[in-house]
Amino acid sequence: MIKSRPLSFVKSPNVSLSILPYEINHAVWQAERRKRITPDQAERILQSFSRLDIEIIAQSWERLLPLACRFERTVYDAAYLALAQETSQPLLTGDLRLYHPVHARLDWVMWIVG
Repeated sequence: MIKSRPLSFVKSPNVSLSILPYEINHAVWQAERRKRITPDQAERILQSFSRLDIEIIAQSWERLLPLACRFERTVYDAAYLALAQETSQPLLTGDLRLYHPVHARLDWVMWIVG
């Protein structure tokens, strides 16, 4: 069983990669397209995200390939690992394909327990 830890040590969880707006829009588009949400709900979700105080941090792309190779993960996953390293914050993930291979070596990669 995966154990969870309290998140009281997180300094500022409001940082992300520059791809975040695309990810949010894509997820909302998919949900609307699959009739999980209405167009009205989609608009409200996007408006809510736009009001969040999330700092977008540019990635140093030179670090991504070495991280991807070291952990045998995608460069996309490596970007999130690099962001956590650069900001000295934990990486909270719901992606088991990312969590399992790296957590034993990077204890700051944490599984979001639902």
